[in-house]
Amino acid sequence: MKHTPPKVRFVGYDAEASEIQRNHPIVETVCRNYKQVTGRDPEISGRQGAADTRFLNRYANTPTVIFGPGSDRGHARERRVRFPSMIISPRSKWLR
Repeated sequence: MKHTPPKVRFVGYDAEASEIQRNHPIVETVCRNYKQVTGRDPEISGRQGAADTRFLNRYANTPTVIFGPGSDRGHARERRVRFPSMIISPRSKWLR
């Protein structure tokens, strides 16, 4: 290896993205429950990162969304979330 060192290349997360339609029943249910708890419309957006939702949506025929306490430091060394979002998230999940 001294004379022919290996070439190492990082290509990032190697998985195709996934998407779920805005009018899918699971999306509508989460949105409705969030609004019932908070009185506000939820933020619906896409995210770049590595979440298992992409595999469930694409390959397992299991409609999935990401919903939980909001944080811009979720994968930082010093993780933190806003306390009110920790109260809203569980309450929204259990409504029907």
